Amino acid sequence: MPLAGGVGDRTERPATPAQLTKYELGVGNFLLDLQQLQVPPGTTAVQARVGIGELVVQVPDGVSVRVVASSGLGEVQALGKQESGVANRIDTTAEAGGDRRLELDLRVGIGQVRVER
Repeated sequence: MPLAGGVGDRTERPATPAQLTKYELGVGNFLLDLQQLQVPPGTTAVQARVGIGELVVQVPDGVSVRVVASSGLGEVQALGKQESGVANRIDTTAEAGGDRRLELDLRVGIGQVRVER
């Protein structure tokens, strides 16, 4: 669990791929709003980790999305799929046509991961 990422609630709203980083939060609620992200042609990778808490990722319309999301203990909801309990993992894709794709690698140690469109 990435406890070195700080404590508290955090919101990030990157608008360009250059603003993307590897996101980490030790304890708290993290909202990663990608709805205004200008996704270029090709694949754009996004990685986010929360040790204890909630990780919510909002993805833009019109972009294909591949999600690999896991929770050691808790719940994972991604693009209409849901798992809860211990060692949850969802690996799913939502195609939107075109040549723009987001690849999300999301992990929470204890808590919830949600991916919303």
